[in-house]
Amino acid sequence: AEENWKRVIQVEATAFLIFLFGNLGMRFVGFWAYFRKIKKGIFQNSFSIFFLSITAASFFIPVFFLQKGVAWNTIQFNQYFLLFFGFLAAISVVELLSHLKDKLLKYLISVSIIILAIPTQMGLLWQFYSNPALSKVSYQEIDALNFLKETPSDAIILTVPFNKYERDKYGMPPIPIYAWYDTGYVSAFSGKKTLISDEEQVNIMGYKIDKLLQDRLMAFGSGNHNEMSSFLKKYKIDYIYLAWDQKIATNSSYLNADLVYENKDTKIYKVRN
Repeated sequence: AEENWKRVIQVEATAFLIFLFGNLGMRFVGFWAYFRKIKKGIFQNSFSIFFLSITAASFFIPVFFLQKGVAWNTIQFNQYFLLFFGFLAAISVVELLSHLKDKLLKYLISVSIIILAIPTQMGLLWQFYSNPALSKVSYQEIDALNFLKETPSDAIILTVPFNKYERDKYGMPPIPIYAWYDTGYVSAFSGKKTLISDEEQVNIMGYKIDKLLQDRLMAFGSGNHNEMSSFLKKYKIDYIYLAWDQKIATNSSYLNADLVYENKDTKIYKVRN
C-alpha cells in the first residue's frame, strides 16, 4: 500500500510540474524575481505583498478548487496567473542582465530567451490562423434570427437538444453551428431567451437542469403531440426554432403552434397561447 501511495504522489507531482511549466513556457524565469522578492522581505512593500499574493492565488485557486464543470475551466482561469507571471519574467530578465558585465553574454542570453519563446508563439499563430473556421451561421439563419429579434422582448425560444452525431452528416468545416457544438448562438443573434442552450455553461454555474433537459428530450423525441404541447405550456414557450434538418418527432400540424417563418435553412413556429 505504501508503494502505491508513493507511485500516486510521483505521478501527481509529475503531472503538476508538466502542467505548471508547460503553461508557463519561458515565463518560468519569473521564479527568479518571485523568490528574490520573498527573500528580500515582501512585507516591507504593500504592493509586493498584493502582487505576489494574487499571483499565487490565481494559480492555486483554479488548480485546487475548481473540481466541477469542465476540465478546461482550470486552464482558462490560469490565464490570469500567466499574465501576472509574465511581469515577473520581465523583471527577472532585466535583473539577470543587469548583473552581467559581459556584453556578449548579455546578448547571447537575450537571444536565447527570444528564440526559446518563439516556438510556442508560432504554434499559437499557426493554430489560430492556419485552420478554416469550424462552424458557420448561414445567411438564411441570420434572416430567421433577425425575425426573432423583432418578437416581444420577453419571448422564450425553444431550441432542439444538441446532438453531437449531427456533425457526421457534414463534410469538411465550416459546418452549421447547431451541429458543431451546443452554443447560445440563437440568443446571441436574436437577443431573446432560449430554453435551453449552451448546457455546459449552465452546468458550470451550478443550475439544476437535469429535469428540464429530460423533459425537453422526451418532448422532441415523442410521437405523441400531447407531450410536446404539455411541454410548451409548462415552460411558457413562445416560439420553436428549427435549424437546417432539425425536426419535431410528432406531426407539427397537431401542435398548438403555427408556422410563421420558413426559408431554406430554418423554420419558426409561434405557439398559440
